[in-house]
Amino acid sequence: MSRFHVKISLNDASLVINLGDGKRQVSQLYNEFASRFTECGVTLEETDLKRGLQIVELATIDGYTLKPSEILSDVVNSGDKLVAVTYGGWLKKQNDLIAKEWLCLQASDAVDEIQKWTSIGFHKHNKLYVQFGTGYPYSERIKPTLLGLHLFNSNQLTSNQEGRKLMCSAGDVGKWSAECHFNWENGRVTSVEVAVKSTSDPRPTIKRLPISVGHILSPNGDVVTVQNSFSEYQPELYVDRIPQDREEGPVITVAPSIEPDHSAKSVGELTLTVVQKSRVNAQQTWARDGKFNNFFHVPVKVSNLGQSKILVSTIKAEYQGRDGGWHEVSCSLDACDSFSVEPLDARDAELKCQIEIEAPQRERENRAHKSLPQPLLLRFIFDSWADKKSTQLTVQQVNPPLQLVTRDSREKYNSSHSMLFWAQCDDSNLDERIYAEVYQYDEKQLQVATKSGSSCYFTAEAFRKRGQMAAVENKKELDVPDLSWEEMGLSVKTSLLIDLEEAQAFAFRFELKTNTSSRTAHFAIPKLTESD
Repeated sequence: MSRFHVKISLNDASLVINLGDGKRQVSQLYNEFASRFTECGVTLEETDLKRGLQIVELATIDGYTLKPSEILSDVVNSGDKLVAVTYGGWLKKQNDLIAKEWLCLQASDAVDEIQKWTSIGFHKHNKLYVQFGTGYPYSERIKPTLLGLHLFNSNQLTSNQEGRKLMCSAGDVGKWSAECHFNWENGRVTSVEVAVKSTSDPRPTIKRLPISVGHILSPNGDVVTVQNSFSEYQPELYVDRIPQDREEGPVITVAPSIEPDHSAKSVGELTLTVVQKSRVNAQQTWARDGKFNNFFHVPVKVSNLGQSKILVSTIKAEYQGRDGGWHEVSCSLDACDSFSVEPLDARDAELKCQIEIEAPQRERENRAHKSLPQPLLLRFIFDSWADKKSTQLTVQQVNPPLQLVTRDSREKYNSSHSMLFWAQCDDSNLDERIYAEVYQYDEKQLQVATKSGSSCYFTAEAFRKRGQMAAVENKKELDVPDLSWEEMGLSVKTSLLIDLEEAQAFAFRFELKTNTSSRTAHFAIPKLTESD
């Protein structure tokens, strides 16, 4: 009795396989052929490499598909050439036949940042298709990964069933899932439900599409959202869950402005006259090794009212400290430590002295350091060794009022948006104020800042995504690094308070600390309009 054999090819491999008498169903040969090709080392496409080699169809060399239920020897002759179709090959062919998408449900995943999705629609062979995948289904740059394609013809959609039935699914157990259910009424499918739950979702999003099963399959109404992966955010439910604010330490009091005398005049034995022309200007250099110089510039007019030339051999400067004593510091006039003035001559000049300060410094400021008294008295002594006489000029330096950031100043600066929240904390050593602020940027987003010139924007979707990230890690509080900083004993730590059950952020926590004070303040997140 002759043996029944076929010649079968798959990609770059071809085999001759003996099948005895050939009296076997076509579908019963799929696994055997797959095993044979695996042994011979066939080259596979990406989809088949991921899933493992799976033969789902056999066809003749001229393209006719063998029905899975047929007996092989009844439809082909011994020695015929066949082509094996893998799942990946079948998937590619069927994708080319997808005519129209009716619904695509996507779910973002805060765990791996890879979307999970399900798509349903019309197949050119008048079938309903259901696809499952990951990635971005419409991206040309990042190709999606198709995990499953299921086809249903009219007969399958009109079988004698009732109720809601799970028809197909995909996913990773314990992580994410995607499902498709049919709803049956009077023996036919009246609607299709798709559900997708990402790893970070507290529950699946479910959408339903009514369909009409007739001569041509078609949608029979609008898509209905049965369930969202998140509950509608209700801020009023969280009022009692927000902790009380706390505050410790002194608040800086801005002293009233003092208007000093800007027209001091020298007194002494010399005919030299030195008159102050305008206010004393103060400047600070950058600190180095914990020290910096505080410079003071005094615009003056120098005159010789006598009949003979005056030679000033030395200039000495002193300041009066908090102890009431006078302390000598280096000084100059127009960068010189001696000068001469001709008889009846006058000229403009600038006196300059510097005081070394040993203290923390965060910013260079145009003012006397707070360790110096206010008003600050500066005394310049001009000695003439030739005349053995001297004269002196005493001036006052007064700092302008301390310019601290305030709620009012920030509201004026950002006047195009409504301020919802303000918290501040002072450092009485550095004369600094740090703050946190929240604005209603528009109906869809908040603008949050903890430093001038640096803001972050939050939408309802952004709050939900952060809530999902925290829920996956079981964190009731999630840090916001972009709104946290630390410098010279000043710091702001920003975090979000999380409802783990709903995977929802419901409040900001701002922890402000300085060298002398601290404050913890909270801002309840309002309900924002969802993005389209």
